[in-house]
Amino acid sequence: MCTVILLRRPGAACPLLLAANRDERLERSWDAPAEFWPAILGGRDATAGGTWMALVYGFARYRWRGTRFAPMLPTRANRLRFPLRVRGSVLEVDIEPRRVTYSVKNGTAHIAVCHYDTEVTVEPGSPVTFPGDYRTNDAATVADS
Repeated sequence: MCTVILLRRPGAACPLLLAANRDERLERSWDAPAEFWPAILGGRDATAGGTWMALVYGFARYRWRGTRFAPMLPTRANRLRFPLRVRGSVLEVDIEPRRVTYSVKNGTAHIAVCHYDTEVTVEPGSPVTFPGDYRTNDAATVADS
């Protein structure tokens, strides 16, 4: 499944943004563009995550080796929340403009996470939150909700 997204912002420092995702395997199943993530419309690769992976690797800056994150929301996004299966458990990552929360949502095992340069262990039932500024700073502004 191939996806192209254009964002036109007249007067901004970067007036046209282009994002593209290309898949050569036409037989892969996919879901048509819809709001699969809060406030983000897009297609979804039903086999392996596809566009979902682009969001998670891009905005959450997730690196699968060692569950490392360095999240940053685009200026107009208010939230990005997604699950990851890690060693039999499900880690939920919830990125908001002023905090990032890691929670074990399914499973009994703890999960080691590296948030920027801080290493923590997330236990089931005990979310770990990092306050901070997790929004990019481009020319557009958005009111916090």
